[in-house]
Amino acid sequence: MHKSALGSTLGPGGLDLIQAFFKPILNVLTPSTSKQHTKISVIGVGNVGMAISPTILTQDLTDDLVLVDTNTDKLRGEMLDLVHATAFLPSTKIHASTESSVTGGDDAGSELCIVTASARQIAGESRLNLLERPN
Repeated sequence: MHKSALGSTLGPGGLDLIQAFFKPILNVLTPSTSKQHTKISVIGVGNVGMAISPTILTQDLTDDLVLVDTNTDKLRGEMLDLVHATAFLPSTKIHASTESSVTGGDDAGSELCIVTASARQIAGESRLNLLERPN
């Protein structure tokens, strides 16, 4: 292989590898400077809550993602997993709490609350039985 006049490495048959692999991105929209601060809360960090949270992050849907659950150990672990993943994603602040009050507030209420929490199932109990169970 040898260098072309532009400094790119030429592959077999004189193919300019820079031109072959790196193409300009056309019609790119510039980020909006008027984007308002948004907040989305996910109540419940079980399977469903933790399936929707990465999607919210990767689609850059919010500035603040709030996770709420009563199980503090699971909540902390899931929050840390998401925080580690955000190093490769647009900047989103992730908050976790056992208090549902973090989802609202006078100045920073959530635009969207996704409730995925439910009553805990007893071993062998069907999900339909959860509907009939009193509080």
